[in-house]
Amino acid sequence: MKKFLILIFLFSICSNRDMERKAGVLMHISSLPSNYGIGTLGEEAYRFVEFLVNAKQKVWEILPIGPTLYGDSPYQSFSTFAGNPYFIDLDALIQEGLLTEGEVKGLYWGDKDPTTIDYSLLFKQRFEVLYKAYQRFKPMNEFYYFINMNRDWVENYALFMALKWCILIINLGLNGLKGLNFIEKKT
Repeated sequence: MKKFLILIFLFSICSNRDMERKAGVLMHISSLPSNYGIGTLGEEAYRFVEFLVNAKQKVWEILPIGPTLYGDSPYQSFSTFAGNPYFIDLDALIQEGLLTEGEVKGLYWGDKDPTTIDYSLLFKQRFEVLYKAYQRFKPMNEFYYFINMNRDWVENYALFMALKWCILIINLGLNGLKGLNFIEKKT
């Protein structure tokens, strides 16, 4: 029901082209409350949409949500189509059995100051946790359907990101990446 509510809200925004006057807010996904260092497209996003609907707001304007480059500006992204992995909801991955609570809640995600985001900590922690979820992920029909429907960009994006990681490893060497536990040094 919650996914349906957010889709209806977004559809009503996109389908109303008569230029009627509307009230709304500008707030990036990263500004939503979270126990994991940055706001996500999880439960708090649904709560915020419910708040907007109840407050008779018609627009939620967000900044771009693509994967970011160094400096983490939403206006400097690797892709127009891909989503930022920072916005994947870790609680949803726990509910789907791809992560355990201990793997997520036992980590330090930064100060609880809601006005700051420690992007260097996020880079290290988030990708380690997402890699664990990836290892447990079993592709289903929806996954293959998504890949097939987005083939025009997703394969090139995956290749680009793989090459980007290779260049990072070459430039820094495996020792420079030793803080990232999901990169294993082969001896």
